[in-house]
Amino acid sequence: MNYIPEDRRRNGLFGAASVRANMTSAVLDTLGRVFLPVFRERKLTSKYIEEFSINTTGQEQSLGALSGGNQQKVIISRILATNPKVLILDEPTRGIDAGARGDVYRIIDALKAEGLAVLLVSSDMEEILALSDRVVTMYNGTINREFGPGEIALDGLMAASFGVC
Repeated sequence: MNYIPEDRRRNGLFGAASVRANMTSAVLDTLGRVFLPVFRERKLTSKYIEEFSINTTGQEQSLGALSGGNQQKVIISRILATNPKVLILDEPTRGIDAGARGDVYRIIDALKAEGLAVLLVSSDMEEILALSDRVVTMYNGTINREFGPGEIALDGLMAASFGVC
């Protein structure tokens, strides 16, 4: 199980470190026992840069110099490198542009298709409608409604989110 936080700048990235260092920091122990094999780091980083179309000048570019959407894709890459069975995404598209939002949606859809369990925490109703197979709403800290396949609609979600169910 792994978690991608809502506030990527504060809790999800090492802004001054390189794209490579950010992407491989969660799996350093699996890349080598005594010495860190840089070629394995580079191979893993290249895989995700290509797979997720991360716009960077290279693996050594500072992560802080990337756009918010590209930073988010690096964070997702780092978490996926750990091979989780469950992925918790907290506001995964907050603060990123429309193009990057579409990229993140495609990544999430692909992960679901591969059988990864994705728990999406979002206040964006369009995001919930686009990505969810099942929705649970909360009001005043309590679960108040569950929507199954075929039941997820904007009107019902809005009503439940504001305690009008």
